[in-house]
Amino acid sequence: MTWHDIDCLTPVPLETRPGVPEQFHLFDEDSVLAINASLAAERPLLVRGQPGMGKTQLAAAASKVLNRPLVSFVVESRTESRHLLWHFDAVERLAMAQVCGALQLTETQVRDRLPEKTFVVPGPLWWAFDWDNAATHCTELGLPIQSITADTDPANGRLHRTAAGTASPAAHSRRTLRCRS
Repeated sequence: MTWHDIDCLTPVPLETRPGVPEQFHLFDEDSVLAINASLAAERPLLVRGQPGMGKTQLAAAASKVLNRPLVSFVVESRTESRHLLWHFDAVERLAMAQVCGALQLTETQVRDRLPEKTFVVPGPLWWAFDWDNAATHCTELGLPIQSITADTDPANGRLHRTAAGTASPAAHSRRTLRCRS
């Protein structure tokens, strides 16, 4: 990709949900230079700044212009560094174990349906550095350029999701697993 492939004069329409006003992004020359440097280096682009500065919007516009999927991740005060690589969804595993228990499955049947690797969810850096491996690991997730938003206030993360037109936490919308008897 060259400098001229991203137009700094034409607003890029962003995807919105029904009921959310249309949104557009206008690239500046510094952003285009940073995106092209990231592409040339074949490395993810880390964009940082205060909440509300447009980091996620930049990532969404870049992903649209470059025809690449967007994986967005909000870093909150309780986020640990390993969450950028992966996280273990113990709550979902517990819920599935309770469902299996309600179905009165045997211990062996429960173990077969709840292997630990099933609940290891790739984080944004796993997707950024090894997309194929993350996709192979979690084909059931269907997770769609990488956006990491640093945020010192957890409430702002909730506001971000609401402004984007979503109401459910990302952890609940990624996958559906079922125990079968």
